[in-house]
Amino acid sequence: MYRRYNLYLFLTQALLALYFAKADPLGKLGESILIDSQDLSKEETSRQEMADVLSIGQYFQDIFSEHLEPLKIEFGHVYENPSEWEQKFERKDFDNNRYSGKVIISSFKVNLIE
Repeated sequence: MYRRYNLYLFLTQALLALYFAKADPLGKLGESILIDSQDLSKEETSRQEMADVLSIGQYFQDIFSEHLEPLKIEFGHVYENPSEWEQKFERKDFDNNRYSGKVIISSFKVNLIE
């Protein structure tokens, strides 16, 4: 049972690592902020590109994982962008084969959906 728990933990962490490696949210923003100090027109262009990126809308995401006991794990995430908000929490107990989860999704144009 403990080996299965370690396998689930490893797979969860591997999936999270792949997700973040694929997302690269700051890569394009960093490229657009580069400013050439010798050319003022280039500086204005870079400022305009940065304003364009910021006008698209930014997002916030927080992910957590907690080991309550050796065979209990709790994890979840909170995601927010200018038009919607999502909160998801899950708890798994591998000893007793129990699972519980909670998902809240909200769009700022529509009321709360649970």
